[in-house]
Amino acid sequence: MGSPPEHTLGLPLRVIRLHDPRFTPLDSTGARTYGGRWNSPGAEVVYAALSYGGAVLETRAHANVRTPPPREIAVVTIPADVRVAELRAEDLPGWDDVDQSASRSAGDAWIAAGHTVAMIVPSRAGAPLERNVVLNLAHPDAKKLRVESLGPVPWDLRLFSESEPRLTHRRTSGKPAAPRKKK
Repeated sequence: MGSPPEHTLGLPLRVIRLHDPRFTPLDSTGARTYGGRWNSPGAEVVYAALSYGGAVLETRAHANVRTPPPREIAVVTIPADVRVAELRAEDLPGWDDVDQSASRSAGDAWIAAGHTVAMIVPSRAGAPLERNVVLNLAHPDAKKLRVESLGPVPWDLRLFSESEPRLTHRRTSGKPAAPRKKK
């Protein structure tokens, strides 16, 4: 696969990052140490989502716990004049494979090329609709990123509990309900 298509935004792009409050919003320790779907260890990148819901889904998918992890909400604004790369799911067969070899290879090539500060990519947790954004903090345009902190994530505990009772709308008798009479 060659470099993903690039374009200038034209309008600022606000992306959402949910980060561990022990670190700054643009701290790349996790991706640099362990790698991610779109990078091998060693890269100065962080992951964000195009929507708050997408960020919540990604965080939940990576938090293999029953208690929500402490997370802070950060809105990262990519300025309108910045070029970004965009990779669609159909551009890269195998991007969502468990071994992550196709996605890591594509991401590592994008990082090495150094053309853009951001690459918009498919979200595994939110497929097929959600998109993530990989931010290359080693790129010169990274200094143009603006971060606004919005405080702690107000987790909905139902995302982490399997035992909480759910409301259902099932009939217990198995018979259809009689029509209601108009008054």
